[in-house]
Amino acid sequence: MALDAAAVKKKARDLGADLVGVASAATLNAHPPDPRFPQTPDRISPYCKSVIVIVTRVPSAAFRCSNLPAVQYQTSIVMRRMDRIAFKLADWMERQGHPSFTTAAQETNWNYKNGTYGYLSTRHLGIEAGLGTFGLGVNILTPELGPRLYLTGVLTELELEPDPMITEQVCIGEGCSRCLYACPTDAVGHFGLNKAQCSTKAQEFGFAAMTRLFADFARADAEGKRTLLKSPDAYGMWQGMTRVVGLFGACPRCHGTCPIGHDYHAFLAEPQKVIPEKTPEKVAKGKDMRQARAEGQPIPGLNDYNIRWVGPDGYSGAAALDHLKEFKRTQEELARSDNRPLAPEGSTGKAAMVSAYKKPLTAQQIKDMARELGADLVGIADGAVMNANPPDPKDPRRPQDITPLDGKRAIVLARRINSGTTRIAAWDERHKYYNDEIALTLLEETALKLSLWLEDQGYPSLVIPPTHVDPWRFKGDPDQPMKPLLSATHAAVEAGLGTLGLNLQLITPEFGPRVMLVALLSSVEVEPDKKMEKALCGGPSCGRCLKACPGDVVKHWDRDFAGCDRYRSPNGYHKLVDYLGRVVDAGDPDKQKAMLRSKDSFDVFQSILRGVGIITGCRRCQDVCPIGADYEAMLKDALDPIAETTPAKEARLADMVKALKPPAYGAQERWIGKL
Repeated sequence: MALDAAAVKKKARDLGADLVGVASAATLNAHPPDPRFPQTPDRISPYCKSVIVIVTRVPSAAFRCSNLPAVQYQTSIVMRRMDRIAFKLADWMERQGHPSFTTAAQETNWNYKNGTYGYLSTRHLGIEAGLGTFGLGVNILTPELGPRLYLTGVLTELELEPDPMITEQVCIGEGCSRCLYACPTDAVGHFGLNKAQCSTKAQEFGFAAMTRLFADFARADAEGKRTLLKSPDAYGMWQGMTRVVGLFGACPRCHGTCPIGHDYHAFLAEPQKVIPEKTPEKVAKGKDMRQARAEGQPIPGLNDYNIRWVGPDGYSGAAALDHLKEFKRTQEELARSDNRPLAPEGSTGKAAMVSAYKKPLTAQQIKDMARELGADLVGIADGAVMNANPPDPKDPRRPQDITPLDGKRAIVLARRINSGTTRIAAWDERHKYYNDEIALTLLEETALKLSLWLEDQGYPSLVIPPTHVDPWRFKGDPDQPMKPLLSATHAAVEAGLGTLGLNLQLITPEFGPRVMLVALLSSVEVEPDKKMEKALCGGPSCGRCLKACPGDVVKHWDRDFAGCDRYRSPNGYHKLVDYLGRVVDAGDPDKQKAMLRSKDSFDVFQSILRGVGIITGCRRCQDVCPIGADYEAMLKDALDPIAETTPAKEARLADMVKALKPPAYGAQERWIGKL
């Protein structure tokens, strides 16, 4: 099938790309970003004729929130989605007869400046494809999205008409310097960047941080090694490697404060107006840059070679202004079509917020879209109610602690767990862990797509990490489970999806506890769902969860969460620390070598690759719960007998039935419901 650039770009947008451009492979080969280490298509494939550059945006809510792990998590799921879009586009092109593949956009090449360069520079790809130009800190700035985006490329043997480069400088430059002011490491140069300084925040748990940690570990004595294993740095490194959170895109400051882009004017100008990191020294540095350029002083970032990517015509404002005017017109047309006024969120003078049209939405419309995107259950909770009722008042994890602007509603999505693996009685069957990780990944993608759809309707929304935690809250005890930023379980109860059971797991009428959960916080204000007041759980008179628990951690309307964690996350951080601690204590090199090639090391290594056995694990209590329409139809014949029950467990349940409601019930009564 004959394809042209327009058809390919349309397909990319249909697959979810926010921006698309085409660059000529011959041009890219002729203009490597650094001739000493040519990041060019011909170094990868001699057959490549064109590179299709795909841009996916980061949700604006990521730059409106006050919680860094939440920002890092958005980066992770955006990049995973971007790779899927690119892969699907390459696959589609091959089905039309044109060999194509996606570049390894999230990897660097050790042979290129000790791993500090990628196989291709995606920033330069975007510029060559006519999507933007370099900013002061050498982020790519696009007129539509500023720098709040990620890019990848599809290399194809099909020769496509390349897009013309933007020759006007999109970046305001030295007269703005907001990225310079906001940088916490003072890494922004004059159309340049000190990568080593930047990486300490931008790649909080990246390769440089890992090598420093390993070097410290190698130099330390046995006690020092054990101490390092229990540090927030080591915990964050381990957590980051399980699902690439905190390894890339960890610092949002230069992106969030850049005033270029429709999203900035619509959603960010007010919250990003003040830059706390701004200092007199940085202001003076910006003025010196402005003067140097005005005087025509030699500036490496603006030399005859690099000016190609900055914009040889200099800055006039036209490139970004034309796009902004078009954005304004679009918002006004949307408002007129609904006969509604167009009201801005706020005004910041020179960088005033453009009125972003807020399409009237109902709760049902949001739920319908969530289900269309892949959710099995959807509920909506009132953020103010959640703020007023934290599950643990001593350690409140509330919407307002994550985002001051976009926590008006919590939209909770649930995806059912696979019944085929649920029917397998063994708690440690790895196929359960594996399928659950896939289900969670799919639900994360559903949540991201829903957040982007809500933003398109005018409502910034933030996906809350379902499993990742704030590593800097790690207190050095690997046996103490870390709590997520927000309890999706309690949010689900507030959203009317179910009630808590005897062991404080969520139980839904449709699937019992056999669901994965992800929550979004959103600025949309729609009718929240009503919380169920009557408990779904049969309590100790049922007790199947207690009988089946291999760790015997189920209490009277409570759970030993530390004990549970050894089963729920069997290859989690506690196992890594225990294993490496034993290796250190072994002392003898031959014994240590034998321990390094063992089942323990294999389990730890394999689980880190995707989080299988870390973010997923034992769910025996979920499997055997008789609540849910799925149990009778799909599970009862396989799961009714409970091999783990004992006389001691039966006796304890009998005592619970006779006993008064324990304090644990009182603490969680709001979410358990009336018995």
